[in-house]
Amino acid sequence: MQNKNAGPWKNVICVMGDDGDNNQHLEMAEEIAQLVEKHHPEMQVNRILWDAYKRVSTTTSNTYPGVEADVKKQMDEGCLIMNYMGHGNPRSLSHEQAILLDDFNQFTSNKVPLWFTAACDVSPFDMIEDNIGERAVLHPTGSAIAFVGTTRTVYATQNSMINRHYIRYVLGKDENGKRYSIGDALRLAKLVLLNSDRNNPDKDRTENKLHYVLLGDPALVLGMPEYKVVVESINGIPVKGTNVTTDFKAGSMAEVAGYITDESGVELSDYSGVISTSVYDSESLITCLNNDGQSDEQFTYLTRDKRLYLGSDSVRQGRFSITFPIPMDIKYSGENGRIVLYAIDNERKREANGYSEKVLVGGTDNELLGDKDGPAITAYLNREDFVWGGKVNSTPYFVAKLEDKSGINTTGTSVGHDLELVIDNNPMTTYVLNSNYVNELGDYSKGQLAFVIPHLETGKHTLTFRAWDTMNNSSSVTFDFFVDASLSPEMISMTCSENPAREQTTFFVHYDRPGTECAFKLEVFDFSGRTLWSHTEKGTTANGIYPVRWNLTTSSGMPLSTGVYLYRVSLMSGETKAVSRTNKIVILRNK
Repeated sequence: MQNKNAGPWKNVICVMGDDGDNNQHLEMAEEIAQLVEKHHPEMQVNRILWDAYKRVSTTTSNTYPGVEADVKKQMDEGCLIMNYMGHGNPRSLSHEQAILLDDFNQFTSNKVPLWFTAACDVSPFDMIEDNIGERAVLHPTGSAIAFVGTTRTVYATQNSMINRHYIRYVLGKDENGKRYSIGDALRLAKLVLLNSDRNNPDKDRTENKLHYVLLGDPALVLGMPEYKVVVESINGIPVKGTNVTTDFKAGSMAEVAGYITDESGVELSDYSGVISTSVYDSESLITCLNNDGQSDEQFTYLTRDKRLYLGSDSVRQGRFSITFPIPMDIKYSGENGRIVLYAIDNERKREANGYSEKVLVGGTDNELLGDKDGPAITAYLNREDFVWGGKVNSTPYFVAKLEDKSGINTTGTSVGHDLELVIDNNPMTTYVLNSNYVNELGDYSKGQLAFVIPHLETGKHTLTFRAWDTMNNSSSVTFDFFVDASLSPEMISMTCSENPAREQTTFFVHYDRPGTECAFKLEVFDFSGRTLWSHTEKGTTANGIYPVRWNLTTSSGMPLSTGVYLYRVSLMSGETKAVSRTNKIVILRNK
């Protein structure tokens, strides 16, 4: 509601589909994806369909490691809605247990989605058993802003009906142009199944729909952009209201220009902020693997899985112009690409989105062919002053800052041209980090990526990172480091947003474990040593600066009087020894 964490993640909807059952769940999930793409083309739809991934079989079970990784990655990046069709139970989604109950304790991003699960028994809140729905909503640091799930056994055909209508309502508006709340969307989706007619053939008079419940605030309205981003020209060619298309050629520079309007189409000259741009290659045809062997034919679907550019720039007086390179690694299909745009003003109150597909991706240009040098790379672990060969924790935070006049290649189209991190020259600890890369605001030539390296054993390790520019020139860095699992985190500094403070303050803890969950304990004392306020929480941040708010009261809620107090911050990671610091804070009460 406060929109503090708004960003382009709110322009994304993730659709997930289980395998098996003669592709039934895949078909129903794809139907949801196409429904969103048809009625809300300005939104980006990401698909995670189980059968498109390699299934790993053992003597005891089948698993989908790729599905698990992509769901967790999507949750880290954030999205507006996570929508699942398939099998489920209170402890897991799908027979392969691709998403587990405990995963909802591990999701810590503040970019929190609405979850909708069309599956059996996912949120039986009226029973003793712990379950995914309750865990997702009650998790204190973020798994779901709300959760729509089922309390009992449900059936696929009826599930598909209620899912379609819920998506239609929760993304839609009433006759007065007011967006439906998440509670009204569920109520109306159930009612429409009772009142089928010629325009709505869906009919469900069974109790199936009654097993769907909303855990969350029914009055909450999803924070979708209400304003519009209009693409006026591409490469200087006007495109609004015409069938004109222009070319994105490999090795060329592209330009997209446009403006922001209100819902009525009136240009907003008072709109200043930031616009984020995602540029995609033409659609790819994905053929699923029929892992269960239950279908006579393999399921296929179209998706845009190759992103050519991701960056942000400024909006000034309602207008923007974005320049970026087209990499050599395109599909050369000559078919339509896609540009997706999201903007937010400086007050973080007015959001806008838009798209254009009036561009053909194919051909080559020699505009950037003079570049023969690979990117400049600055890499470190946990903190910028890290010395190669130094000690780190068992899940160190890798950061690489990149610069190249032709821009960085993140397409993933050609084998071997990825942003790739390799630990100990081992294929099992090799990570492709294309989607982790973010350009600097308004500058396609510079950017950085960050990645939490999965758990490493104590001892010496070697890290190699390779990057490519859009002209397929490469560079790499290699260095050693030593993992010490018992190494305590280091508190670099701690400050207060208000000191002296009158109504509230926020403690900022700057520490050297970004990306790793840590425990933070805040205490306030008087000068006699009495503990007046104590608070403990766990969390993680990407920048290594953790905020904790305090309303200047005791643990029992009594306001503290004017005076000088001491505050202490204690920090620990896992089973390591806690480190702490103490400082002074002045409280002023105006009476």
